[in-house]
Amino acid sequence: MKNLILIFNLFIVTSLVTAQVHKTDIKKSVGSSISGMIFNDTNNNGIYDLGTDFPQSTGWTVKIQGPVISTATPSADGIYSFTDLPAGTYTVSEIVPDDWTVLSPYWNGTYTLDLNAGENITNKDFANFYLIRSNSDIEYLSFPNGQKTGDNAASPGSGFSPVSSINIGNQLPVNATLVNVSTSGYTPDTFYVTKNQIVQFVVASNDNSASHPTYFDDSRLQGVIVGLPPLETRMVTFKTNNLEVGDKVTFRSGIPGQTQHGVMIVSEHIGSISGKIFNDLNNNGLYDSGTDLLQSTGWSVKITGPVNRTVIPNTDGTYSFKNLPGGVYTVSEVVPQDWTVLSPFYKGSHTVDLSAGGAATDKDFANFYLLRDNSNLETLSFPNGMQTGNNSGGASNPSSPSESFPMTVENLPVNVIHLNVTSSSFEPKTFSIKKNQIVMLAVSNVNSTTFSEIFRFYDTRLSGVVTGLAKGETKMIMFKAYNVEYGETLNFYSSMFDHAAQGATGSMIVQNNSVTAISTSKETKVIKLYPNPVSESFQISGFSGEATLKLLDINGKEVFTKRVNENERIYLNSLSKGLYILRLITTDYVTENKLIKE
Repeated sequence: MKNLILIFNLFIVTSLVTAQVHKTDIKKSVGSSISGMIFNDTNNNGIYDLGTDFPQSTGWTVKIQGPVISTATPSADGIYSFTDLPAGTYTVSEIVPDDWTVLSPYWNGTYTLDLNAGENITNKDFANFYLIRSNSDIEYLSFPNGQKTGDNAASPGSGFSPVSSINIGNQLPVNATLVNVSTSGYTPDTFYVTKNQIVQFVVASNDNSASHPTYFDDSRLQGVIVGLPPLETRMVTFKTNNLEVGDKVTFRSGIPGQTQHGVMIVSEHIGSISGKIFNDLNNNGLYDSGTDLLQSTGWSVKITGPVNRTVIPNTDGTYSFKNLPGGVYTVSEVVPQDWTVLSPFYKGSHTVDLSAGGAATDKDFANFYLLRDNSNLETLSFPNGMQTGNNSGGASNPSSPSESFPMTVENLPVNVIHLNVTSSSFEPKTFSIKKNQIVMLAVSNVNSTTFSEIFRFYDTRLSGVVTGLAKGETKMIMFKAYNVEYGETLNFYSSMFDHAAQGATGSMIVQNNSVTAISTSKETKVIKLYPNPVSESFQISGFSGEATLKLLDINGKEVFTKRVNENERIYLNSLSKGLYILRLITTDYVTENKLIKE
């Protein structure tokens, strides 16, 4: 029991409350609540021991997902609390800083809770362990799942050497070092540690027929062995106290005749690259706190260089790569459909020359959402001189869309529509857009002669969407498809003399934002709503992962939005009776269904 005497002080921010109170004495709110403590579990037993363990706050975040999605920062006493919660099923987890791991709840650090109306669930604690050690002594430490650290040089199974886990499946610790092994080798085949680090070394077998017991080919680590049957995942935890900076230790499969191997490198300092991903609402390429929105779901960031990795951003939009050796890296986003990158300029990649042990920060990505929720004219400015505007304003009208300066094909943005034009053809000849989309259209003049080309539409509603191209030039123009309608086909052409007559024409098709029209997988998606009509709440199924759910009234006005998971219960108690359009947006497609609120 935690006999803490604390000052009661509640600060309510929407559904999130941070309280400096005894964790078992939190005052009941009108709704339900979930609370607990974050602490440094110095004796690794998974339980808070007063006077021995230390509450944690700075740098830690707790998140819940369920009928409410929210985050909380612990108080100085390590206490977190979510109050005024509707009933439902929630997952509660930590966002764990670098160089820490979770010991309880077991390894992956997640609770799944069924919260009843008026219920207050307490003592959902998170026990954590710091992996970077300040001494070079052998440490005999016990962890969950039977693991122990010990004398790395002791004979395997002697009782003094590290003890590996049983099969842990996909219950991997946060910040563990994971390598996969198969008949073709280890992936990745190189990882980095520092001296005196507690290393959580996880090996996952992708081989369904052969075992791959993994050991280090160095007498100083002869006790560090992972026995690995087919298709299992096991872990061994050991301290690098008897290694030196600069050591390169080979690990390999212990089955005779198998040659798979990799290398663990001991570095004096481990470098890092970090930044954030955000929705750049004012298109200036800079993060403006209070204006721009941080992004996480559906996004990933990858690095290529001395080490190749991919990470998913945290719920606050931040990402980080740690344990990196020095060298030159390319850092880029994997951008969801219907988004583009504004900064770094268009292509969306940073080149980072990372020094040994260096920390490259603020490698941010500014993004722009191309699907708009309204059918109004929008005049927006973008890099490289481009501006959206009145599509029917006529070419060179100051209020019409402005084309870019000449660009290179290599620097075109992600998710751009790119056409090549000659005196006799466009390639491709047809492309599709969605109503109210910000269309990024790039045209390259690949004419083999000295002819210039002028791209334009026949339809007067798009008379301002014009770009002129000298031979070899590539330019972009961005316009909003607000004054076109679903199902329309609008033809474009090159207005250079007789080029259209020779076949330099094509078509832009305005698709309905329905499943079959814009699903990138070309499959018919069946989204189910139950019940429908809806009284208080409903569930939605037929998709995977997370999606954005929007409700639009009969006038097209957005009245509700929420990030949802499949089969999640969605509450509409405050919504007026009537007919609505339910729009579900995933990274692959958009669907629309009718929903009736009773």
